Amino acid sequence: MKHFVFLEFTNPKLRSFLTDLRSIFYKKQLTSSVHITVRGPYEYPPNKDELEPLLEKLQGFGLVIGGTGIFNTKQGFIVYLKVTSPLFKEIWWKPDFKHEGINPHITLYETKSIENANKVEKFLKSERLEISTFSFTLTTYTSKQAELFEETLDAKKIKNFSSFEKWIVKPGILQRAKKVAESLS
Repeated sequence: MKHFVFLEFTNPKLRSFLTDLRSIFYKKQLTSSVHITVRGPYEYPPNKDELEPLLEKLQGFGLVIGGTGIFNTKQGFIVYLKVTSPLFKEIWWKPDFKHEGINPHITLYETKSIENANKVEKFLKSERLEISTFSFTLTTYTSKQAELFEETLDAKKIKNFSSFEKWIVKPGILQRAKKVAESLS
């Protein structure tokens, strides 16, 4: 089994919004946690003591979710939201993607159709959403693990940061996303 470090959002409102948006495009309720893979794969689970300093550094700067893009994989096309932090360069370690550079993102949609990917990306660009947050934690994930959030790094402390979030999200985005999803073949 392979082991990874995920950045997961702890504010229930943010987690729900991103999960709902992703589920709309997939046209089914997804139960896996919305996350950013920031490290891995490891042969063995990373030491919790190794992750806590990384989390502390990230919390000091926070994250900004905004902007969108598409990349292709062997399975098709991925539409994603960009996530930025000045510290990603410092904590990023993904040896399987050395040549691709650093691309922190939240996957919102995967498809074999470039036309569908372009529709979703165009919609997301038109929405111009931007969310600044300090409400996140680092979790270890083992491939084939059913539930994320199995091991967290004291998420209770982080939940208090949700009052510092800044949302630039147009009202009705989820309803408009549903209309876009209906047009996908």
